Amino acid sequence: MSKPIYPEINSNEEVEQIANAVSSNSEQEEKLLGRDQEKSITIEDRAKKKGKFPLVVKLTILMAFLFVSVIVVSLVINKHISQDTSTISMPPSFEKSVILISIDAFRWDYANYCQTPNLDLIKSQISSDGFRPPFPSKTFVSHYTMVTGLYPEYNGIVANTFFDPIINKTFVMGTNESLESYWWLGEPIWVTNELQGYKTGCYFWPGSEAKIQDFRPTYYEIYNQSVPYQDRVQKVLDWIDLPQSERPNLITLYFENVDTEGHLHGPLSPEVISAVEYDDTIIGTLIDGLKERDIFDKINLIVVSDHGMATISTSQVIFLDDYLNISTKSIPQEYSYNKFHDLNLNLIQNSLNLEDFQDTEYDATIIDWSPITAILPSVGKEDFVYNALHNVHPNYTVYRKEETPLDLHYNDSVRITPIIGIAALGWSVTTHPQFSAHPDWFQGGNHGFNPFLYPEMTGIFMAHGPAFVDKYNQPVFDNLNLYILLCNILGLNPAPNNATESVIESLLKN
Repeated sequence: MSKPIYPEINSNEEVEQIANAVSSNSEQEEKLLGRDQEKSITIEDRAKKKGKFPLVVKLTILMAFLFVSVIVVSLVINKHISQDTSTISMPPSFEKSVILISIDAFRWDYANYCQTPNLDLIKSQISSDGFRPPFPSKTFVSHYTMVTGLYPEYNGIVANTFFDPIINKTFVMGTNESLESYWWLGEPIWVTNELQGYKTGCYFWPGSEAKIQDFRPTYYEIYNQSVPYQDRVQKVLDWIDLPQSERPNLITLYFENVDTEGHLHGPLSPEVISAVEYDDTIIGTLIDGLKERDIFDKINLIVVSDHGMATISTSQVIFLDDYLNISTKSIPQEYSYNKFHDLNLNLIQNSLNLEDFQDTEYDATIIDWSPITAILPSVGKEDFVYNALHNVHPNYTVYRKEETPLDLHYNDSVRITPIIGIAALGWSVTTHPQFSAHPDWFQGGNHGFNPFLYPEMTGIFMAHGPAFVDKYNQPVFDNLNLYILLCNILGLNPAPNNATESVIESLLKN
């Protein structure tokens, strides 16, 4: 898996160079148009100076003008037609279409404890020992990695909450600010699809509401977790029922309830099992709809999850304020729990400023808390902060950004803080005041832990459809390979990515 083959995409200088080049091209075109207009005026003025033209000459000029006009109009029409046909692809068959379903936090082993006849039907064709998320194993991080084929350090979404010192703003999932295009780097699959002339329908997926490379999916829904799952499925079926020229060849669908119950009650709790079985019945509704249209065996259905879940406990907590004087400008830990609390998230989006890190009254500012801690040391205090946290707790490891383990692929972005703290499985990180105010946050379940060490973070992958071989079980593989898999099925030329195509070859017929 190699670094993307394009230059660093978070360089403001390169963005400005591109913008200047576009501006320069526009100015040159305007100058050329102006030069042509000057020529026309000059010829007309010269004719006026010579007096009136004889009638024969006028008629000759008129006929010549009409003849040239017909040729020019014909060329313009042909050019216009040629441009349209070169950018609009023929609508694909169902065999070249994909419905991609994500069930948030569906751990790889949940189905072993639940009744899931519909998921069993799907994985009777393609199953997997696990679908490994990137580091950190968080919702936005993992979902955007799946659809770009890029490690978080290259696709820009390095956490659910992070600070960018170049644009001097904070990303917090769920805010209006998080939909700005400058956060979302790389090229998600729906942009690849739309750029090559096809249509996409996204019924929720992190990033699908943002305008990326001037594109959004042809059809998309603004995230609203209160929308009943039956309504989501019906919209997918409505998209499938569209005329072929309007029908999307790529559809995404997202369910969040397994994640919600896992956080609140812990993995394998009765609430999680109930949520899994409910989602199975919803997927059964989709399957029934596809069968009624006689396309269940003609369309490709992929079910994934973004990560797993691990049990956490109030008896396993690391208190950073035992070792550091934490800045009051730190992102409140409650923003990590915005799925469960009525918060005005938009208040936080611009609260941090580079000047805040100049204040040496505090040792550090915390951008993201647990189980992966994003730590911004105050100016001149990086060594102090590192030494203060190094080896202070047997279940907490700190790294300087440039020293993070290579297999994490987590050091090549300005959005990754200079110091990273990593908690062991089942441990939480906070301060005493936050723990006292909200002890319930530190029991139940959590994710984000190192997926290369803990199989509890592994998600699911299963598939059914004409693009896949029959009855194959895929060993555990990294979920960034989903992007290249989708490109293969949809017949798309992929954008630069970190995926390894050989990993997915055994899944496909051709």
